Amino acid sequence: MGAGKSTVGPLVAARAGCPFLDLDQLIVERWQEGISKTFQAHGEAVFREREAQVLHEVALMGGRRVVAAGGGVPLRSDNRTRLHENFWVVWLDGPTEILYARAEGPERPLAGDGWAAFRGRAEERRPLYADLADLRVDVAEVRPDWAAALIGDWWLEQEG
Repeated sequence: MGAGKSTVGPLVAARAGCPFLDLDQLIVERWQEGISKTFQAHGEAVFREREAQVLHEVALMGGRRVVAAGGGVPLRSDNRTRLHENFWVVWLDGPTEILYARAEGPERPLAGDGWAAFRGRAEERRPLYADLADLRVDVAEVRPDWAAALIGDWWLEQEG
């Protein structure tokens, strides 16, 4: 959260000449309910189930595409397996303080419960991201267009 998936992802997709898919956006479109509303009305467990379902469907699509997966996707082992088997995973990383500052706002339900909870979640997830990532990009050090260029160049090397 706050790493820039929704900003960097479309830039990478444009460079690669392929579609960009944002899991959160697909969830909102499918269930006609915003992410914050889902958390409030149904809880995080329902959201995570929807997220897993949409990830499964996107994995079955095949073809080249850039997918922005929310920060909680790797919490489930089946999601980690699906990501590992179907995608190259790029971890947009940065100092927790910077990510928190970028993530504040009412549309981010897990950023709204304060700094300590955000930091705790980041510390919990960091080992999962590190284990899963094929490439790590420090988004605090580069602008979004530079991050997209780094990822695009790396992607070309992988395909080459």
